[in-house]
Amino acid sequence: YFETSFYHKKATAAQDRTISGEFKPVENSMKKRELKPYESIFADFNQTVNDFQSDIIAVSANSLEYSLFLEMAGKADFTVRNPFIIVGGVHSIFSPEEVLQSEYVDAVCIGEGEDTFEEFIIKYQQNEDITGIGNLLVKKDGKIFKNDIMDLIPEDRLWSYERDYSFYDSKEYYLKPFE
Repeated sequence: YFETSFYHKKATAAQDRTISGEFKPVENSMKKRELKPYESIFADFNQTVNDFQSDIIAVSANSLEYSLFLEMAGKADFTVRNPFIIVGGVHSIFSPEEVLQSEYVDAVCIGEGEDTFEEFIIKYQQNEDITGIGNLLVKKDGKIFKNDIMDLIPEDRLWSYERDYSFYDSKEYYLKPFE
């Protein structure tokens, strides 16, 4: 797991919106965390990729985060292992073809990812064909496989997934509202 939240970056969308007057500034009495320098994000990401040697890297990103992902992937050393990279999130839903054009991206999720990602993981682990999974666009052997968008998950099932917070450091994250 690699989290970019604790690195000093250019102004965030929320900061831009506060400056423009769209958001109202709020006084925050919570202890602020010292952010790591922006430049170290690339070395830290590369270290995580090479230490973990993951078969898959899954990215969830809005448009700003997707640009950061491209920059990080461009500076990463994938010579030890060349992971399968799947991108989901708002940016991939609105611009799937753009995301799929990246040399770093192998698949794009264009809808809800809960069932899609579960099916993808199972098939990937069993070395089965992943090109027909709903909600996915997949690059394979120079071809692009575009699949239909699946129905939304019913509300009664949406929150039935067991959540695993074990990889979150409780000193860095508030896991419950108002913790």
